Amino acid sequence: MMDTKKKFSGAMQVGLFCLFMLCLGCNGGGGDDSSPDTPAAPAASTVSGKIIISSGNLADSDTNDLNSPVTENNRFGSAQQISSPSTLGGYVNEPNTGAEGRSFYQGDRSDIYSVHFTGDETISLSFADFFSNDLDLYLYNDASVLIDSSKDVAGVETLKVGAPGKYYIRVYAYSGASTYILTMGKNIPVPLNPGMTLGGDFVPGEAIVGYKSTDKAIGALAAGEPGQGGEPVLVKFSSANRSIGSLQVNVEKSNSETAALIPNASDMQLEKDRTLNMLKALKARADVAYAEPNFIRKAYATNPSDPHYASQWHYPLINLPQAWDTSVGSSNVVVAVIDTGVLLAHPDLDNRLTAGYDFVSDPDNALDGNGIDNNPNDPGDQRNGSTSSFHGTHVAGTVGAATNNALGVSGVAWNAMIMPLRALGKDGGTTYDSIQALKYAAGLSNDSGTVPSKRADIINMSYGSTSYSQAEQNTINAIKELGIIMVAAAGNESTSQQSYPAAYDGVFSVSAVTMEKKAAWYTNYGSWIDIAAPGGNSSADLNGDGYPDGVLSTSGDDSSASIQFLYTFLQGTSMAAPHVSGVFALMKSIYPGLTFDIVTNLLGKDSLTDDTGASGRDDYHGHGLVNAQKCLAVATELAQGIQTADPARLVASPAAVNFGSSARSLTLTVTNGGSGDLWMDPPVSSLFWLTIARDKTDAGNLGAYVVTANRSALTENTSYSGTITLTSTANTLEIPVTIYEPSSSAANGDLGSHYIQLVNTDTDTTSKPLQVTVNAENGEYAFSFTDVPAGTYRLFAGNDPDNDGYILGSWEASGGYKTVELPTVIQVNGDISDLEFFTGYNFAISAPTMVKPKSGSGLAY
Repeated sequence: MMDTKKKFSGAMQVGLFCLFMLCLGCNGGGGDDSSPDTPAAPAASTVSGKIIISSGNLADSDTNDLNSPVTENNRFGSAQQISSPSTLGGYVNEPNTGAEGRSFYQGDRSDIYSVHFTGDETISLSFADFFSNDLDLYLYNDASVLIDSSKDVAGVETLKVGAPGKYYIRVYAYSGASTYILTMGKNIPVPLNPGMTLGGDFVPGEAIVGYKSTDKAIGALAAGEPGQGGEPVLVKFSSANRSIGSLQVNVEKSNSETAALIPNASDMQLEKDRTLNMLKALKARADVAYAEPNFIRKAYATNPSDPHYASQWHYPLINLPQAWDTSVGSSNVVVAVIDTGVLLAHPDLDNRLTAGYDFVSDPDNALDGNGIDNNPNDPGDQRNGSTSSFHGTHVAGTVGAATNNALGVSGVAWNAMIMPLRALGKDGGTTYDSIQALKYAAGLSNDSGTVPSKRADIINMSYGSTSYSQAEQNTINAIKELGIIMVAAAGNESTSQQSYPAAYDGVFSVSAVTMEKKAAWYTNYGSWIDIAAPGGNSSADLNGDGYPDGVLSTSGDDSSASIQFLYTFLQGTSMAAPHVSGVFALMKSIYPGLTFDIVTNLLGKDSLTDDTGASGRDDYHGHGLVNAQKCLAVATELAQGIQTADPARLVASPAAVNFGSSARSLTLTVTNGGSGDLWMDPPVSSLFWLTIARDKTDAGNLGAYVVTANRSALTENTSYSGTITLTSTANTLEIPVTIYEPSSSAANGDLGSHYIQLVNTDTDTTSKPLQVTVNAENGEYAFSFTDVPAGTYRLFAGNDPDNDGYILGSWEASGGYKTVELPTVIQVNGDISDLEFFTGYNFAISAPTMVKPKSGSGLAY
């Protein structure tokens, strides 16, 4: 049906975990070129298809959107049943806050969910614009008794679930109005300093406060002692008095509201809850630098590793942990990343970058006010106020984010240096700008009039188009002769048409695989593919960690007034290529003489890869999936002239199997992560509802297995868990297995009303005939546009839980054909049917620092 109100995408307010394929000299990917001899089109056409809900994605049943079906979930008796692992998007608001809509006047402060946990799981809540809004997270047992709550003010709340059983989760609007993402599952990273949780071990009625000046000495007011600016002061307050000396802090909730939030609470819980509310109010004051609980200290072991490494499944997939035992790279090796530039101030890229350059020559495309300059910082590629991709920052983080620094994520080559080169702007880039960046990276004469102090050893190019350039091929030929290794993404159009620079002679072309080591649905393929690497699949969550199976790396978000440093999940061959570049950098650190010809010879001998596709070289995997351990073993042999052999070790992918609420069969692949002999007993599981069958295995029982769940044997509205045991001559693995059987009356997937738009690429605007509103049926959104004029279009879709009139925002479900960032252009010359793409939530993990606000960012009506 047609929409009753207009929803604007601002042409493209993009999400954070979308598949990328940045293009040179085109408007968004292969297949964009239109012929001037296109025959006259019919007066009007029909464009139709369906949008599929990504696996494990759920939605709040009572949002602010006037068009979405509503089922109230504000009370324990009407709690919305959901499953874990899963990801849910929703909206809560205080009365008269947020956009006008269904809940504006009366408010919708609480969303309550009922969920069966299998034990040892994590609940994570993130929400928008935490400078203006504050949401809290509560966890109750089956009897509605409070277990724990998280009440921080930093935009992320996290709680742990220990024992299996039925629980209630409440998302509560402490102040303001906001969309949110609720993530549940195993192995979700917990913040290094969760702090503001009811279950935390702190002294009730006390706080440690640092204030910004001595003019308002909170410590002096509370303790009668003079305070120094920024120095910690112990503040004490009683449950009966909500003021500290003359400092008034309004934090009291009404008795009825407190009783509803923490029913049957103990006196200790009530006092600790009041303390957390006092801390919230203190943190909100302009004169307070920080306010925190007075924690009770006990001895504990610290983990110095990167907190989100557990979510980087793509590294164990290529045996990187074993490779790191050999080398973590060298600062003498430089990897040039030619892309959109890099957020130079990202905390996980600190001290990881060499001097670079910006070669985007068109000021309108550059968005930094000028042409080429010596500042490769990414100003964003916003179009009409949309969120930027920060594509180059993500690629750079995979190559070599700061690692083992107790912050964020890990990179492939810990110590290799990254040379940031900007050749792509808001509309992609040009072949000429790309050539100049290539020349600079190689230390050749270029338009900047300068060269780096040390030229690059590896060049990564996660961009492309279908247009061949002789000038670019000539440049690559010259660079290859210098011994520099070049790596490029194969492209995301799921076509065999060659993409450049990946298909040039002298460049290693990288295709993408998923967690199951299968070719990704979007990856390009053909005889020109050299090697495969993890690119991910953001529509799935096979390991049940509550996050999409995309590649996690450094990124940013400029949808609000400040650029926030984040870590995001993206999918695409753009994400696969830097895995290979990083591994080659590790090889180069061991054997500096590594060249394109040597790598080509090793690929032909299957010395660097695992054969993951059809036997031998194939068009989807090339010579196979890169194996970092093999690569470093070969590099060591080359450097030392001796044979090295790593011990045999059984590895499995995925490391955990999650059927979610609908899957019936999945693939489990077991391989030898070393180089010695290895045999494995057939997989064993005592789960009555699980069967394991061979798919493609060898004499040692290694290979692919199909794991099938018999859902007819399961009880509705129940979660199950167990293990698959893999025993080998080297080691034994226990693979966790989880499944949820929903009620037969439960909806088959619904992310709320979706507003679907065809955007004319010539005008970048939409009109009412090119927008439809669709509700989900059986987990899909079927759509049809009629009377579509001939022309070129892009296709977007998204929900609008906050009813602000915009789609494709952060913390909202969104999708685009075939990508959101730079979607495939659709040429309408007649009826088009069977268009398909996914919709799901945007994912971002916060970093601890921000940079100064950007002017003019964000969308306006």
